[in-house]
Amino acid sequence: MQLTTVFTLLTAATSVASGWEFTGWWDQNAQGPLVIYRSGNGFTNNLCVDIIENKDKMSSFKWYRGTNIFCSFKLFSDFKCKGDMLASSTDSWTVAAISDKNDNRASSLWVDCL
Repeated sequence: MQLTTVFTLLTAATSVASGWEFTGWWDQNAQGPLVIYRSGNGFTNNLCVDIIENKDKMSSFKWYRGTNIFCSFKLFSDFKCKGDMLASSTDSWTVAAISDKNDNRASSLWVDCL
């Protein structure tokens, strides 16, 4: 096998392993319809995603940053990653029930991986 082929395969495997995922559900305990699902590799820079169809419906979520220790997320109450910040983390995090104060308020998701 050529060296460039080996390098390409290793790079592809690393990208998959370091990928991040954010999943939000309508109901608590990761139940009900999906409100949002986004994933990416470890090279995302200032991604803002509006939750248009399911605005103000999220009651639980899971953030998985993969092996990339420099990925973080934030949830906002308004579109375009504005308004109140409802949640944020640099670590992987599963929230079975969003607090009563912030339940059904998420309107946008911001992800950044340095």
